[in-house]
Amino acid sequence: MRYFKLRFSTEPSIVGEYPQCNPKKDVDPEGTNGYRLVRWNSFPDFLPHVELELNPKARWTDFLSSVGPNHGFIISSDLKQIIEQYELPSRAFYPIKVHSKMETKDYFWFHFINNEFWDWVDKKETKLYLRSILPDERDKIIEEANLDNDLEGFMEMARSKPSLTNYYWERLVFNNDFPNLDFFTTLFPSMHSIVSQRLINAFESAGITGYETKDFSVHE
Repeated sequence: MRYFKLRFSTEPSIVGEYPQCNPKKDVDPEGTNGYRLVRWNSFPDFLPHVELELNPKARWTDFLSSVGPNHGFIISSDLKQIIEQYELPSRAFYPIKVHSKMETKDYFWFHFINNEFWDWVDKKETKLYLRSILPDERDKIIEEANLDNDLEGFMEMARSKPSLTNYYWERLVFNNDFPNLDFFTTLFPSMHSIVSQRLINAFESAGITGYETKDFSVHE
């Protein structure tokens, strides 16, 4: 199956203003049910309270970019209905409110986790390289990442990489444990939201707005 990196659109003709939303000022993000208490790799034992305000020049889209929750996606009800029909990792859809000067709309915070990611990876066949972030030097490989690590080791790789460098996937190969997901996240030291071709096809058929994709090399 073919896969793509997924991210919010930054195209002004589509989103108007990027990011499109900011947190509502009277909502405490660190309160007893604040969204900042929701970790990227676990689910909370409370319902997060999230309210956003659409920026004056921003447009309504199905994917909404926001300053606020820094993992997962803010999505419309229509988009939620599509995503739920496909193979997903562990997930939660938290209802939220998005306000503009003219109206308030119901959206969802799509929070998903796949802590088993590295258990799915064929580490002998997968290639992950440390490279310069400078475009003119991107082709030069500084070193090949050592994939014989646990999650904490991979997180340390991300924390300790030299300045002006990053880890780039050259080839991601899954073993037989991979559950053929349509939506998942690669984990440290190189994190990306990944979607399948068949899910992108569903987005296109439904006219879903507010996202961009880039081809991603995944082998099953």
